[in-house]
Amino acid sequence: MNKDFNEKNVATLNHYQQSKMGHPYTCSGHGIKECKRNLAYEARRNGEIVEYTDENEGVLIATEKGWICPCGGYTQDWFH
Repeated sequence: MNKDFNEKNVATLNHYQQSKMGHPYTCSGHGIKECKRNLAYEARRNGEIVEYTDENEGVLIATEKGWICPCGGYTQDWFH
């Protein structure tokens, strides 16, 4: 467990992620086939219209273990 990802910070970070007040923390999704962000990116490159959702954009979810990508294929243990 990362001491910075305590219960209070997790709640604050997830609130920030949903607030749309700034650019959220995201995962790239590149190289992780099951990530919807990667699938959405490829579909857009092929001219398809893809809905912008947190999952399609790889918006990270704060947990007491750190950030996790919606697809579960990426984790991050830091924030500013």
